[in-house]
Amino acid sequence: MRHAGRVKAGFFPTPLSVIEWIGRIVLPPMTWSGEYVSLAALDPAVGDGEAFGALTGLVGESHKVYVKAYGIELDRHRATKARGKVEKVAVGNALGFEAAGFSLLFLNPPYDDAGGGKRLEVEFLERFVDALVPQGVLVYIIPEYSLPAAAGLLLSHYEEVRALRFPEPEYRAFRQVVVLGRKRKDPVIVEDPRLEPEEQDLRHVALSRTLRYTVPKGDLDAIRLVDRGLEPEDYLKLAARSPAWDSLRARARSVEAPAKMPPLVPLSREHLALLVAAGHLNETVVATDEGPLLLRGRVEKVREELPPEDDGERKIQLVRERYVSTIQAFNLQTHELKEIR
Repeated sequence: MRHAGRVKAGFFPTPLSVIEWIGRIVLPPMTWSGEYVSLAALDPAVGDGEAFGALTGLVGESHKVYVKAYGIELDRHRATKARGKVEKVAVGNALGFEAAGFSLLFLNPPYDDAGGGKRLEVEFLERFVDALVPQGVLVYIIPEYSLPAAAGLLLSHYEEVRALRFPEPEYRAFRQVVVLGRKRKDPVIVEDPRLEPEEQDLRHVALSRTLRYTVPKGDLDAIRLVDRGLEPEDYLKLAARSPAWDSLRARARSVEAPAKMPPLVPLSREHLALLVAAGHLNETVVATDEGPLLLRGRVEKVREELPPEDDGERKIQLVRERYVSTIQAFNLQTHELKEIR
């Protein structure tokens, strides 16, 4: 699956209850009497903006602290929702962006395999490793099983790194952890990078008031957020203006259409159903006893939650992804539309 597809499929919004506990640990800059400060925060997978908007609201709760919030979201529908809660929202693939100058990085990336033995969670972390200013605060939310893969990058580029499990019952859903850290001025070499979640979960640590990450002041003029990639629609627009299309059309017209050949053996009903569902027979009109049918097919991925499993200590929520084939048949005579799944 392409990165864009993974980003859409792996959307796991952070519960607002978890944001409240994070807000007790991640604190705004200290201000002196009569002083007003500003800083910039970034969420490269902002989703609908609920979680990020709540966190930046907590950090900028004082009228003396102005938080300029930036978000990136691939899904246009979610990006539109986020614009009501986040000041600046860019639409695009976050892995094509470059960022620098931010004081706070909130990173809850898609959870998926990126191919080549890498996790998409780690690719997002690596892509935005230069987004923070020195001593900038990282809030990184990932499944606990991805922690070993991210440990080397985290310990090399961040200091005061702590991993805290979500409190129950939120942890039970996807077994997520919050990783907190401060950006190092210069990366260090870590011979044996290991990072384990602490015994106390996020809620207990927040209530104990023993852990604090103060977000540093920022320079809004130094913010840099550049899209080095293009959206699929942009590529199509550029391609349509390319002179290469004229050459391709001329070559296509000069080639004789191949003679139609019947299949070696008659197609079964299952073969025909697969061809229609895959879209190869779209816009085909088929004569039936009920009248001529205009066919159109598609395949889409759906997610469904399975009954939770109980291992005696905790309940594990399982999520299954499967592909569903759908065939739509429009009767040109009766104007009835049937959908077969």
